[in-house]
Amino acid sequence: MKKSFSLAILILLSSCREYKALMAEQSKFNSEKKLTFNDDSKEAFNVNINGINHNLFFDTGAGVTLINNAKFDLNDKKIIRQKKIYGFDKKTLSTSTTYSVDSLKTSLFTTKNKYLYVSKIENIRNCSQDKYDGILGNFFSEIENQIELNYEIGYIKIVENEIDKSGYSVLDATFNPISGKFSVKIEVNGISDYFLFDTGNKMAILINNGVYKVLPEKVATISSQNLAVNNTVMIVKIDVYQSVFAMSDDLVFNQYVGIDNTSERSILNQQFIKKFNWIIDRKNKKVYCKAININKLNSVYKIPSRKELSGEKNEKLVVTFCIENVSKYNIGDEIVSINNQKVTAANICEMQILLNKTEDWATLQLETIPAKS
Repeated sequence: MKKSFSLAILILLSSCREYKALMAEQSKFNSEKKLTFNDDSKEAFNVNINGINHNLFFDTGAGVTLINNAKFDLNDKKIIRQKKIYGFDKKTLSTSTTYSVDSLKTSLFTTKNKYLYVSKIENIRNCSQDKYDGILGNFFSEIENQIELNYEIGYIKIVENEIDKSGYSVLDATFNPISGKFSVKIEVNGISDYFLFDTGNKMAILINNGVYKVLPEKVATISSQNLAVNNTVMIVKIDVYQSVFAMSDDLVFNQYVGIDNTSERSILNQQFIKKFNWIIDRKNKKVYCKAININKLNSVYKIPSRKELSGEKNEKLVVTFCIENVSKYNIGDEIVSINNQKVTAANICEMQILLNKTEDWATLQLETIPAKS
């Protein structure tokens, strides 16, 4: 596997064992094969790790591959580093293991001694049924040829010969030689910025608040609560604005975007990316895009019918998502009972599933305790 010379800076950033493990990776790519998405959602790939199949979410915004609760036994000799972190509740234990697997295989490539992360969270109830076994991080930095990312059919392919780019718009791009992450230059409301190409972003497209200081009228504010691996809670508020995107002189359309006080860079989201077929050219620092259906590019923000979501926090059922000035609830409000049935440790998952399957909470009789300000 070819390594960028700039990889040497990792010596300053990581342990000698991590650096050696990363350099021990050996990848072989097959340009005659396609890596096909698992299903019509076009979000994940089948990845064989140490002989066991894993359903991994494809995340171009992630520089590393991560698996949750490994399906194989960890070999002490292959562990590079391990951290254990207790949450503020003194019960939740998160274990993060830097590990070198013997093999990671897809139809497109095989990597021996693959450096990745294994996470495990213990002593915590998981009410959601996550269909993914982890994240397949960006592997584009290892491919010298052009890469075709086709969302119309649903595959990734290495292009050895020149590909027909008729109907494609060309975008300037920047590439990180280590992580494989890349950003494309897009004009929004007459101002250009580089947007991180992030298939892992399932929220709104975010814009850099340092670049886009003058914005049109706000159309909504969305609040969400995220739980970090150490059981700390992050509350994010995103203001939504309607904007005009220009990918080229002939490709101009309406698109809503989000911004918050921490938006220090611009980031595309999965929904936007899946509207195009892409050709990624690292060598010439260009990315080409072609709309799958030009009539479906305009994206005008509409208040969704679902205005709230719930989740567990410290063994309590709380509001974790809401649209301000539309929902009657706030982030962190505790749901004490539903339809006169008290929420308990024994039924909290059942109650969470009921809430999150109900589009309109007004159809339910909810008793709540307001969140502390």
